Amino acid sequence: MNLSRSIKTGEAIPAKRITILRGGETITSSTETRPSVSTTGAVGEITISNESSASSSEHRRQCHLSAEQRRRGMIKNAFEELSNMLYLNNFIQGPINGKPPKLSNAAILQNTCDYIQELVQERASCDVKMNKIQQEIEEMRNEISKCQKRLPSSGADTSLEGSNTVEKGFLAYCKDLIKLDRKSWIFSAIVRPLFDSYNKSVRTKTIDDFVESVIQWVDSHFTLPNLRLVILETLTKLSTSTAILDDPDCLNDLASSALRIDDPTDINATAEGVQQQQSTPTNPSNQLNLPSSTSSTFRTFNKR
Repeated sequence: MNLSRSIKTGEAIPAKRITILRGGETITSSTETRPSVSTTGAVGEITISNESSASSSEHRRQCHLSAEQRRRGMIKNAFEELSNMLYLNNFIQGPINGKPPKLSNAAILQNTCDYIQELVQERASCDVKMNKIQQEIEEMRNEISKCQKRLPSSGADTSLEGSNTVEKGFLAYCKDLIKLDRKSWIFSAIVRPLFDSYNKSVRTKTIDDFVESVIQWVDSHFTLPNLRLVILETLTKLSTSTAILDDPDCLNDLASSALRIDDPTDINATAEGVQQQQSTPTNPSNQLNLPSSTSSTFRTFNKR
């Protein structure tokens, strides 16, 4: 390409590398988006102008405006989120339509600072409570450790005295059930054979021994055929000792009699207690309100 003609006529120089000879030196330059270049050499003065400078300035201005718009949009969204957060946490009161009130940015920032301070105080209060609870837990652990050290190394006491204690607890529990519901007397009578087998079979010397004996007791006594047999025997004994099947109303008298004796699950003793109550003359105010046929509701039970 003729460089001299291009410079004189003012034609655009394409984006190519240009080599200019000046006083024996070789200068290589490029016309790719560079600012204006002026040089003087053997061939004269050369001026290369960049036509994209105006468009580049406009591009920078548009980028600046776009960045400013994004910045303002982010600030606006942040203030809206702060206002919603304060409203949802009932820190500021809003209109009935469920939207936060219109507040200035300064008011939103002030309310946000107050809310943060309130949260900091609540956090400090929670830390104090947590430390107190941790101290109580540690004290309880120490007490448990002391109690465990006082326990015998061979496990719980399995003597006859311990067995009697368990039975006393069972009888007291049965009486509590009967007081709540008279029908529980029949349930207590059914459960008594299962409790006796448990009290005889389960061992409490060690934890492993206890678990093993409980599993064996469940496998041997809680099978469906065995439960059927236990329930059948109890109901048979109940029907031969009393006339509850013929006169269900006598259940209240039976339950009351069971509460007066030591063992409320003893069907025979309960029936005898009702009979003695009927045969013993008492004041009219102390007599039981029994049906006229109550005297024939109990049969003599033949011990096997």
